[in-house]
Amino acid sequence: MPDAAPRSADGGPGLTLGMLDTHVLNLRGWGRPTKIKRTQFHREWREEWTYQSPQEGGRQLEFVNGKLAGIM
Repeated sequence: MPDAAPRSADGGPGLTLGMLDTHVLNLRGWGRPTKIKRTQFHREWREEWTYQSPQEGGRQLEFVNGKLAGIM
């Protein structure tokens, strides 16, 4: 079954659910996170990327198997 098309998300310009982690790294205003927390459960890899900014506070992105799954 093919993957669903990326959906728009409330995370800023260009950030969409379903996009690859490598694409997020190359997006203007995102880039490398301050912290990455990785966990594995069976065949699923999860990463929680934390961005710390004095202006915005903290923002987090959640990836499942390399695809953006949530914006917090």
